[in-house]
Amino acid sequence: RKGFLSASVKGASLLKKLTTLHEVLCRLTEDEDPKPLEPIAKALTAEGLLNNKNKDVQLLVAVSLADMIRLFAPHPPFKGALAKRVFNLLIDQLALLADVKSPNANRVSYLLERLSVVRAFVLCVDDPELVEKLFGTLFDALQENHSKMAAVHILEILAACVDEGPSVVSAEIVDCIVEGLLDDSGSDDVVSQKHMMASNLLSRCFDQLKEGVTDFVQNLMMLPDEANDGEEEAARRDQLHELIFELNSINSEYLVTCLPTLEEELKSPVDETRSAAVHVLCAMFSSPSSRLSSTFPTLLRSFLSRFNDITPEIRVIMMTQFALPYLINHPSDQVTTPLMDHIPARVQDPDASVRLAAVSAILEVYCNHTELYTPKLGNVVLARIRDKDAAVRKAAQEGFAAFFVSLLQRKGDLQDWDKKSKKQFGGIPSYILSASGLSWVSVNNALQNTLLSVG
Repeated sequence: RKGFLSASVKGASLLKKLTTLHEVLCRLTEDEDPKPLEPIAKALTAEGLLNNKNKDVQLLVAVSLADMIRLFAPHPPFKGALAKRVFNLLIDQLALLADVKSPNANRVSYLLERLSVVRAFVLCVDDPELVEKLFGTLFDALQENHSKMAAVHILEILAACVDEGPSVVSAEIVDCIVEGLLDDSGSDDVVSQKHMMASNLLSRCFDQLKEGVTDFVQNLMMLPDEANDGEEEAARRDQLHELIFELNSINSEYLVTCLPTLEEELKSPVDETRSAAVHVLCAMFSSPSSRLSSTFPTLLRSFLSRFNDITPEIRVIMMTQFALPYLINHPSDQVTTPLMDHIPARVQDPDASVRLAAVSAILEVYCNHTELYTPKLGNVVLARIRDKDAAVRKAAQEGFAAFFVSLLQRKGDLQDWDKKSKKQFGGIPSYILSASGLSWVSVNNALQNTLLSVG
């Protein structure tokens, strides 16, 4: 009625009327004629309400405006500069999502749901300032104890802005998403909400985000290490390989334009540069869900050449962080064949540290994945029992003892093994004896000690 929200209504009376209005509006359905609500919608956008300093008034005005957008959809009862002020208020109130213990938490959740369901922010996608503020506000507000539905509604709002916005997303929005993707505020076993939100957004809106994200990564890769860009840019550049790994986990097509640069890093004369590239590619190629080897065969060939890198430390990385994890995660993949050519060479590497790492890693894998054992490679590793380096000999002896114990634990006593298992594994103790010059008593004691340590 006339004067319901006039400028003369203030204090407790204003709060009471706004609360009543909210209760009425939330019960109205979209099929009702919204024309009678026009005077109230106009009153809600009055200067005294949009800029009211009372926080409870601000939130009640926001939820009522959200319902007005819903009831008047698809044509809101405000336009132009006034619409921008309304959306600024709505975004400011969404920042309250960060306080999940607030007495107004339920009302803020209602506001989020209404704005998400009606896709309200699609109305302002042509205003970069508002959209960038919205992205920053919602990412900052994300908390680990937010409900799944809150996260769903936030994703819907952000995705709608990307889907309906300009064909090329602004650099500021891409930067906000990347910052969320690299967020490490989660616990050791729980991924942060910001990371999950960024990952879901990058996956869902790939077509719209691809150009902006690939430009971002490419520009970052082209920056010289000594670039004087300030602390934030330097820190982001240090996280480049982590960003590449995360993007590959989401969709490797994000990396089409930057992988050639990464391939060049594999050939760099600087050890640190090659090592950093090898580290990230080890994780990317060997992860369980990776299809990078079939998608980018040229990069794979360049990467596999690092098995013969001049630096022993990089050859160790290739063995321990790529070859064996890859065999575990992709045992029947076509890459397995060339790998089985590289692995024996590293077991026989001229550098003792590489041989030690290779022998130790292979036997550890065999203990946990006996199905990966092959006599061909097993015999190459067994030969290291006679290695000229004492540490390698010890690793081979103790590793095979542990491996044989793991077989006994899985298969039972040797006399109960099937013919195939006896032929494949039964000769291991005898070989340890003959190669080491040990007595059966010594070998038995070693096996018993290993059994006790494993048990």
